[in-house]
Amino acid sequence: MNGSLRNRLLIAAGVLLAFFLGAAGVILERAFQESLDESIYSGLQSKLFGLMAAMEVTQAGVLLPGVLPESRYSQLDSGLYAEIRGRGGSLEWRSPSLGGRAMPVFSSLPGDFRYYDNLMPANQEFDQVVLVAMGLDIEWEIESGGITTLSLLVAEDRAPYAEQINAYRRVLWIWLGGLAIALLLMQGLLLFWALIPLRRVASELGEVETGARHALNSDYPRELLPLSNRINRFIDHEARQREYQKDVLGDLAHSLKTPLAVMRGLLDESTKLAKSSEANKQLDSMQEIIDHQLQRASSMGRRMFTEPVELAPELARIIRSLGKVYAERDIDFQTQVASGLDGGSLKFFGEKGDLLEILGNLLDNASKHCNSVVRITASAMGGEPERTSRSVCLVVEDDGSGIPEQQREKVMQRGVRADSRTVGHGIGLATVSAVVAGYGGSVEISDSTLGGAKVIVCLPAE
Repeated sequence: MNGSLRNRLLIAAGVLLAFFLGAAGVILERAFQESLDESIYSGLQSKLFGLMAAMEVTQAGVLLPGVLPESRYSQLDSGLYAEIRGRGGSLEWRSPSLGGRAMPVFSSLPGDFRYYDNLMPANQEFDQVVLVAMGLDIEWEIESGGITTLSLLVAEDRAPYAEQINAYRRVLWIWLGGLAIALLLMQGLLLFWALIPLRRVASELGEVETGARHALNSDYPRELLPLSNRINRFIDHEARQREYQKDVLGDLAHSLKTPLAVMRGLLDESTKLAKSSEANKQLDSMQEIIDHQLQRASSMGRRMFTEPVELAPELARIIRSLGKVYAERDIDFQTQVASGLDGGSLKFFGEKGDLLEILGNLLDNASKHCNSVVRITASAMGGEPERTSRSVCLVVEDDGSGIPEQQREKVMQRGVRADSRTVGHGIGLATVSAVVAGYGGSVEISDSTLGGAKVIVCLPAE
């Protein structure tokens, strides 16, 4: 599963925050609404008791003072309304705020509070106003000793309460949203701080891989110490294995050279010329096979944790050596080494011996077959990979007769030469191909603008 570990943790934290803060918002909103409903219920009860305390019941009917308990009773369409009805639903008193409009008629047992949280009067009377109302039936003893039944109704416009809920909801979700953003930012900073050791591991591994350091530091948090220790042991083991392999292959090469030389001397002394010549050819073939297989075994391709090799100095050293070997031919070596894509010197990330093997064989073959000019171009490969500055392209050209197209596949095979008259075992390009294949690269032969062969070796970063 690819992707940033930090992003994955942030997404997971965001989902959890959305769930818990959403649940908290719903719970808080519901709690506020229940509290508001309780406040409305208690308020309507108080208004009913206030109305009962202010009214006076006589034989003539219900009387209320000029100054009512709530000033809004006297204001038209104030949002607070009251009505008192007698036996049989006859109107006894109506608050001036109703403006002559009637409230719904209802009845219940005396002393029973009736609460309506969504009372809808007729459209033509209240224009779709939603009311909260409370009614109470009471039995009142008048001065003459008789008992009369009264129905009291107090109602309020629900719009102000709905606005309170909406305002609370807006403020609540704004604050919860801001809190969620703040928590995510804090979580991001916390993750950035917590993942610093992992970024250090990756950075130090890159330095070890390029040879800038030889091991990871040991000052990591306790959870990462086992990882860094095991990586350091792996690096040390890989280095010791590489040195051991070189020693074993060197010992094998030296141990085989002496018996072959002895066999060649014995054959020259004890056999006839024709047979000796044939036997020496077979010994030469054995030597060629041994050299090639040893080279293949020692060229294991790109190894991790190797120090990079600057290409320009090694190329100059090989050219000086070949200049001495082919001094009588006065070869003009034209070199062009570009800088790396990172702006520094062009480097080969691999074994120094492999680089010398590639350059040595390519330049030696070009020197053998050229007339007077050998051109070498080295550059960093561009493209998509992250570390393109570690990708190297080598181009070696000469002004010789070139390599016919039908023979280009053959010269890449062990023991085959394009010109059998040239001194050598004919394994140069085959050796180059084997080494380059170990690095996942490619070797291509084409025609040069100089007139001879053009060999292109590409060594990718990965």
